[in-house]
Amino acid sequence: MIVAGVSAHAKKGFFAHNGGYEYTLILGIAASAWRSPARVRCHSTRCSAIGWLGTGWGLAAFVFGLAGATLQLTRRQFPAAQKVD
Repeated sequence: MIVAGVSAHAKKGFFAHNGGYEYTLILGIAASAWRSPARVRCHSTRCSAIGWLGTGWGLAAFVFGLAGATLQLTRRQFPAAQKVD
């Protein structure tokens, strides 16, 4: 959502009705909630045996997501400006 918000919506302002980044910001905040749905989806005995529960894994996923977004934003290419004859 960071890449979408910066690439497509940031220059259009905040509000979604103008094409802004409001909706992508809300989706990004909701997705990065600290309470993981893994407790609901994954059987707690199996996940706790592997060690996939806890704040450490949530923080690692958040940092990994930020790193991926940063990589995508630094490598993006802008289309060449078209000349009007």
